[in-house]
Amino acid sequence: METSVCIREGRAEDVDMLEKISRQSFAKSWSRDGFLEELLSKNRTVWVATREALVVGYLIARPVLDVLEVLSLAVDPLERRCGTGSKLIKKGIESEGGWSVVQLEVREDNPDALMFYRSMGFEKVGRRHRYYSSQTDALLLSLVLRSAF
Repeated sequence: METSVCIREGRAEDVDMLEKISRQSFAKSWSRDGFLEELLSKNRTVWVATREALVVGYLIARPVLDVLEVLSLAVDPLERRCGTGSKLIKKGIESEGGWSVVQLEVREDNPDALMFYRSMGFEKVGRRHRYYSSQTDALLLSLVLRSAF
């Protein structure tokens, strides 16, 4: 029987798994210190996905007024396409904040991530030219939850 994924707040003891998942997911990974800073920050939210107490994904976000800005989302490669990323995004949306919009940047050359975000309802609203160190553009994506007016 397959166990379900649970979402909980990140803790300092999760840092090694977060760094491992980041290294598996991105060409330029966050550092251990970077994760610790986020986990200890009062202005950030870190959600982790666990299966049988093992961390299999994470979402790091920060509030900017009524906007939830996603700083990083990653899922263990063996857990992808199983709904873990969707559960993390939904937890971020449902967290206390009354968000009107969720925003993020994604590499324009990452078709899997773009397909995932589009399936969640995100739309392209802009571009940051040569945003990444590889000179690749970032696409700005936005998910409108409610009108600000």
